Amino acid sequence: MTEPVKSRSSEGSDNLRRTRKSSGPASELAPPVVLVAGADEFSVKRRARQLFDEWQKTTGGIDNEIIDADTRTIGDALKAISRTTEALQTLPLFTGAKVVWMRNCSFLFTEKPSRPNAVSPLEQPLANFAAFLSSFQWTNVRLLISGGPIDPKAPLAYAIREIGKVEILDGLSAADRNWAEQAEQFVRAELEARKQQIDDDALGALVAAVGPNLRQLATETEKVSLHAGNRSRITSADVAAVVSRQKQTQAFGLAEALGDRDLPAALRHLDDELWQTQINSDHSSLSILYSLVAKLRAMLLMKDLQKAGFITRSTNYQQFKSRLEQLPANLLAENPKFNPLKAHPYTLFKASLQTANYTLDELVNGLQILLDCNRKLVGSQLDEAAVLQSALVKIIGVQKLNAGRRTSM
Repeated sequence: MTEPVKSRSSEGSDNLRRTRKSSGPASELAPPVVLVAGADEFSVKRRARQLFDEWQKTTGGIDNEIIDADTRTIGDALKAISRTTEALQTLPLFTGAKVVWMRNCSFLFTEKPSRPNAVSPLEQPLANFAAFLSSFQWTNVRLLISGGPIDPKAPLAYAIREIGKVEILDGLSAADRNWAEQAEQFVRAELEARKQQIDDDALGALVAAVGPNLRQLATETEKVSLHAGNRSRITSADVAAVVSRQKQTQAFGLAEALGDRDLPAALRHLDDELWQTQINSDHSSLSILYSLVAKLRAMLLMKDLQKAGFITRSTNYQQFKSRLEQLPANLLAENPKFNPLKAHPYTLFKASLQTANYTLDELVNGLQILLDCNRKLVGSQLDEAAVLQSALVKIIGVQKLNAGRRTSM
């Protein structure tokens, strides 16, 4: 007995209810409407493009429509809503199903007017659009909306959540407790798509250098992947060779030289950082100083945790992370400004290893030297380079000889 042949319309309708097997959220039963919105423009655009490409494979793509909703005026926003409504009501001509993508929607979040009891000019049109979507018969069409931030309680978001799916992508923030873990998962996924893997210490170094920025993480991951070439494994050498350090980590080399107690390297990095102050308004002698303070505070904390038996000076990054995650939650303040544990785990891992280069008294004295340095930078006319160089010499104080001994300077 032969199976009945489905009509073209029936096949398209079934396709809209079927989803390709994938590793992402689209592996679930696909809803007829999906809203992808949030503050992270990079993640929103990437996720929306992924969904649209997947949906196109189920519909053939001939009748699909893309409506640019990146508008600057209220009139243009109303036209975008109207065009989307018309596109949904227009039956597909060549296939049994179609996809409509309302792309780069810039008016999802309606600000409250400053006048009391006033309403936004777009509040009612968006509410009407939400009502239209709620009553629409989703037989041979699917809608994707992507754009900037939206109030999760707004009528449009509520309506789509009832009939479809809402994905809010606000990206990573240094204030997030687990941003580092999310960043590491992101990098691993990027490399797995290229059939590559990354060593744990290399992964930690990459994420610590870039920080909570998914767009930049994607760029730097691509760079290390290309640098590795045909090799399936990314190493620390690859990361050190090509990864660019971002604003929040640009004094990384200087801080590491301080931790390594390497005076020549520290002075070289200091010269580079001082040059950056001449060409970058966001960079200053005080930002250089604060990176040194953060390094000594991290090393002091690691030494205390080692003394208390919470962690060991392990050479294995994963073991160190595991011990770090087991620390009591109330051990230090929640405010990241006063809690070195809020730093990236790899930064703390390096600080833990570098505690062998200083005694406890040397670290405490080093913070006092930097406090004095801060006073001179803020309250005197002394040359900033000379003040910072003097502080480094006083803190490091000794040079490592080839034989591994330290000799007083």
